[in-house]
Amino acid sequence: MSEVFTVIPETCEAAAVKLIGVVVKRFTDICLFICVQFVKFLQQR
Repeated sequence: MSEVFTVIPETCEAAAVKLIGVVVKRFTDICLFICVQFVKFLQQR
């Protein structure tokens, strides 16, 4: 019974780490996209 309780947190932790990685990557991509659009906008003026 105790083995089950040790496996679950590890699985959740791995899933959380993977999820955070995806979110951070997505956030970085969005920031880069916004920065590029902003620079283009400034160059057009």
